[in-house]
Amino acid sequence: YEQVPPPVETNTENYMEMKSSGATSSILRRRILGDFNNFNTISQLPSYQYLSKPLGGGKVAILLMNTFTESQMLEATFEDVPGLSTCENGYMVRNVWTHTDEGVFETTWQVLVDGHDAAFIVVYCH
Repeated sequence: YEQVPPPVETNTENYMEMKSSGATSSILRRRILGDFNNFNTISQLPSYQYLSKPLGGGKVAILLMNTFTESQMLEATFEDVPGLSTCENGYMVRNVWTHTDEGVFETTWQVLVDGHDAAFIVVYCH
């Protein structure tokens, strides 16, 4: 699961989807910006990246990475997460690093992430 902000300036946009098989990996979508044949091209690269991995039992791990130098608000939109079922009573969000429940959320979960840092959560139906 990856969300990429629109580029500010770029000459070309190339999309690549890599699929890995097996229980240890999930679909990784990556948007590659810029024209690699022209090194004079100026591109605005994404300032964040989201990755997900189904864990079984309806749970999905999500890593929200802030690749920018400054803090920014990152948001996980549950309907966009591969392998996450639709939940009638909301989604339980558990913080992996603090070992705490963040609570039940309807459609999204937001967190302020420091520059070059990440948030790591597990999401499942409540």
